[in-house]
Amino acid sequence: MARNQRLARNVVTKATKQVAIAAKLSPLTSNFIALLAQNRRLSLVTTSADHYLAELARRRGEFTAEVRTARPLSHAQKNSWQPHYAASAGGKVHLTVREDRTLLGGLTVKMGSRLIDASVRGKLERLARVLQSQSADYQKGAA
Repeated sequence: MARNQRLARNVVTKATKQVAIAAKLSPLTSNFIALLAQNRRLSLVTTSADHYLAELARRRGEFTAEVRTARPLSHAQKNSWQPHYAASAGGKVHLTVREDRTLLGGLTVKMGSRLIDASVRGKLERLARVLQSQSADYQKGAA
């Protein structure tokens, strides 16, 4: 509906306000969404919310760590790792855990621009690179 250019802006804005009332949104949020509707930018609601939440977390000193594991983690495992990540990041860390069977074993942790790869797949890839490098060095020496 919101992307339909045939609908008048005021119709889309009015509909958006009614949805905001039904959803019991705050006046600030309702006005913001109405402004997006008026400017035909409702598609930016999700992106705007994501940026707002990221900025809020940054100001609170909170971080998100994406943990990928070969097998599901127990609740106890998640809780035992939480303080370690918090100490490493220097603030509260929210863990997002996803299962990735391609890791073969172990886990990877991505926190901001940092990536810790403690997976079996990662170790095998690093070993393959070392062996290829040594093979290339050996072939240069034999020539």
